[in-house]
Amino acid sequence: MTSLEPNAALRILSESIARDAAEYGTRWGYWPGCSQYKVFLGSVPGLDLADPETADLLRQMLKAGLLTFARADLVAAMPGELLARSEWVLDHITQFHFLVLPE
Repeated sequence: MTSLEPNAALRILSESIARDAAEYGTRWGYWPGCSQYKVFLGSVPGLDLADPETADLLRQMLKAGLLTFARADLVAAMPGELLARSEWVLDHITQFHFLVLPE
């Protein structure tokens, strides 16, 4: 059995997360004809934002340009519990709530 290069493994994992998000995640802010849509991070199966290893992998994927994340804006209009479950704080500064996926 051959081992994958770290970047290849990270790419494969990011593709898997994106597939799960697209298939099972809760969308927000999607308009027909738009080139992208957002999925609440807290709705992606198997994505434990409280786990430090998961947070580190997401950070690596972001920095490698493999995944794109976004912050919540109109929070008063969003489901509070799902929004809270979706909060991911990067480097103690930036909060993300969504995974941005291409249409």
